[in-house]
Amino acid sequence: MLAAAALQMLFGGICLLAVALASGEARSLAFSPVTSGALVYLVVFGSVAGFSAYAYTLKHPPVATASLYACVNPVIAVLLGTAVLQGPLSPRLAAAGAVVLIGMALVPVTHAMPRHRPLKPHGVR
Repeated sequence: MLAAAALQMLFGGICLLAVALASGEARSLAFSPVTSGALVYLVVFGSVAGFSAYAYTLKHPPVATASLYACVNPVIAVLLGTAVLQGPLSPRLAAAGAVVLIGMALVPVTHAMPRHRPLKPHGVR
């Protein structure tokens, strides 16, 4: 599974590089210590560590719980952007994050609820 994800990221990067080169974006490409550090951070934490944590999570808790990563990632990104880069956190954005977190808290509750079998018509066994 890890090799398949690595190939998807590799070929996705190659396709995006081809589009960037074809559209002339290479002229505005500039590396600095800040951009290089950001690239290394995204490769290490965004790809390798993030996917490894996701693969681990798929094996242990229920899949419904593991799938919540897609919901929590934007909330964490906004909070980190606010804490690290002093990004704006408006009341509307905070309320949206709270709605996401409340919805995520409800997933284990609904997952633990007993499931009812569908009713069968009379005479069917």
